[in-house]
Amino acid sequence: MKNSLYFFLILLLTACQSKQDKIPGSIDWKVAELPGVEFKLGEPVLVDTKLGPAVQFFGQEAFFLNTNPLAGMKEVTVEAIFRPDADGPFEQRFLHLGEVSGERIMLETRVKPDGNWYFDAYVKRPDSQGYALIDSSLTHPGNRWYQVAFVCRKDSLFSYVNGQLEKTAAFSYQTINKGLASVGVRQNKVCFFKGQMYRIRITPKALNPEEFLQDHLILNTMNSPSYLMENKLPWTDLGGGVKRQILGYDQNIMLVKVAFEQGSVGAAHKHPHSQSSLCVSGKFEVDINGQSSVISAGDGFYVAPDLMHGVRCLEAGVLLDAFAPCREDFLP
Repeated sequence: MKNSLYFFLILLLTACQSKQDKIPGSIDWKVAELPGVEFKLGEPVLVDTKLGPAVQFFGQEAFFLNTNPLAGMKEVTVEAIFRPDADGPFEQRFLHLGEVSGERIMLETRVKPDGNWYFDAYVKRPDSQGYALIDSSLTHPGNRWYQVAFVCRKDSLFSYVNGQLEKTAAFSYQTINKGLASVGVRQNKVCFFKGQMYRIRITPKALNPEEFLQDHLILNTMNSPSYLMENKLPWTDLGGGVKRQILGYDQNIMLVKVAFEQGSVGAAHKHPHSQSSLCVSGKFEVDINGQSSVISAGDGFYVAPDLMHGVRCLEAGVLLDAFAPCREDFLP
């Protein structure tokens, strides 16, 4: 039954995507099959995804195209489907359209030390006036697929991540006719991208969110990378001296590390998932359905679905929680 539901979801998302794909006049690039590549830097690697090959950039690769897809567009929506690595450099320009330092559009990320990133969409007009839509407080976890969009209207700018509006500004867009295109780096070969890219689309009109690409929904259908290194995975601060780190998962299972400071509390709660937990370090008082016990390193406990449970940390430590099925509410 679970496999049937999974494949039904894939078919449904694919059907929805076909509607977004059919936009007249759009220029649509699969990054694994970029047209008109004049030259490339390094050796980008093809990787398999649920939708076909994507390109892995390791922070020193790029493609340079002898074309400017923005030419002649009075309004434009630039979209990308990409997967930024959590351990990438801070400042990255993964798409550059137009001139090197003159009129141009650039899509950029800023990757923080904790593995989260935020979006920067920049435009510079032919009259040399420029504007960046950026907010360092709007962060997203790395190592996941995202859709980003930069919408340039005649009188305003909008930036989106996964269809959610992030920033807007009053700014009159002017057609960008000059220049070329680079994917994976700024055209002056600084600020390389680290991560994967699947698709780029440039549309000669201001799209609404319901018209955006939806590939990221299929690419993110519930599974983590095969290998997960502790020092490269982000932590989520839950407040009160508790933080969480998501490890491997798919539709059926999820492994989560939870770190507690002494005296912190995991408030009583319940969920429909089965849970089995191991005390990696520290000492905890665990309450399950009104019955309490103290556990320390090497001990564990099991919680059946829909039973109230909570913990109190007696000595700072870590719990390793396994959930079945996956705790989708933990995912960004």
